[in-house]
Amino acid sequence: MALYNGNNSDNLITGSNLADQINGRNGNDVLDGGDGDDLIDGGNDHDVLYGGAGHDSLYGGSGNDNLIGGAGNDRLYGGLGQDWATYTGGAAIVANLNTGIVTGQGSDTLNGIENIMGSDFGDVLQGNASANKLHGGGGDDRFLVSYGYDELVGGSGRDVLDLINAGPVQVSLLQGTYYINNSNAGTATGFEDILGGNSNDFLRGDNGANLIDGRGGHDTLEGQGGADWLTASGGNDSLTGGAGNDSFVIATNSGNVVINDFTQGSDIIDLSFYFDQSGQSALWSASAAQQGANTVLTLTGASQTVTVTLNNVGRASLTAADFLHPAPTLPAPAYVPSSDVFVATPVSGGGAQCLVIGQFDDGLDLIDLSAFGYVYDPGLGDYVATVWYDNGLTQVGSDVVTTFHDGSGATFTLVIGNTQLSQLDLSDFIL
Repeated sequence: MALYNGNNSDNLITGSNLADQINGRNGNDVLDGGDGDDLIDGGNDHDVLYGGAGHDSLYGGSGNDNLIGGAGNDRLYGGLGQDWATYTGGAAIVANLNTGIVTGQGSDTLNGIENIMGSDFGDVLQGNASANKLHGGGGDDRFLVSYGYDELVGGSGRDVLDLINAGPVQVSLLQGTYYINNSNAGTATGFEDILGGNSNDFLRGDNGANLIDGRGGHDTLEGQGGADWLTASGGNDSLTGGAGNDSFVIATNSGNVVINDFTQGSDIIDLSFYFDQSGQSALWSASAAQQGANTVLTLTGASQTVTVTLNNVGRASLTAADFLHPAPTLPAPAYVPSSDVFVATPVSGGGAQCLVIGQFDDGLDLIDLSAFGYVYDPGLGDYVATVWYDNGLTQVGSDVVTTFHDGSGATFTLVIGNTQLSQLDLSDFIL
């Protein structure tokens, strides 16, 4: 083992390809172990330690040190001060300061490390109960946040702030801040997306395109500017898209969701959760109803109901283009009575025939029975059929029904729907 000792100055020492021991002593030193299983001690002051290849042990000592283990399974001991573990290798890492374990570029053990600088890849970073600085670097990183007081920097890439393990949180990407349990303030910059926890969270985006999912609890989600995706995935959530073309994603099995600023022509209501998953479309149905100035969508499953209130949106103005998979049942046009003539055209020898009138408007509509050969009989003071014979009009439930026959076995049944027998007289027929 080669031994290298620094002095009280700022030393730059590079070891060999063997197993070296390097002692920086005093000064702000840069110590590089090179290859081999090295032991590097920064000593006092603010040092930068490179382990290089091999399974290295790095000791920061006192001061604010930066420890870069490199390849291999390394042990990083920060010592006193605010110390960093930095990862510059060619793979993503999973770092957890709670457990002191970092995997992805070997398997490292951390002790006395407060801060982590991630790689240029998609890292997963998690702090501990101390005040940490977690920087994602490049790549699409995920930050698992459990505590406050941290400085969180997403870096380049599409980075997500994941608060699944936190209590009630308030996050504003616009202001670059977050709070846990209404205190424990931290900073969060360079993030695009937010995933809430299972408490009642307030999650606000910025002027970029944000993906915000409240998860469990009764959450308030605000997109601000940009084309945002706001997801209600549990509880009674309030969604406000803000400026931009926003997507309101409804993905919950229960709850009452409110969309505060749905804008037709630019925003979308995404119901894919109910109708695009295997087997789901057979379990859920959708309908829409007007309630005051608002439209209420009702999504009904086998034993679950979800309501979505669109504030200040008229249901009659909604179209299929406002929805993704599929549009809820929209209201049919209002029924306007009109003057119609229903013509019965029986065929002799034609077997069983039928005319069903679903909506008969007494005083407006007429039923033409002239093909049945009615003639007026003065002796009876009534019209009688001479070609087809009827058994008179009878009330059957909410309908009036009569059946004609022509003597050859053919029958013709007339059903006048939603009509009372007492409403009808000769003026309703053409004979």
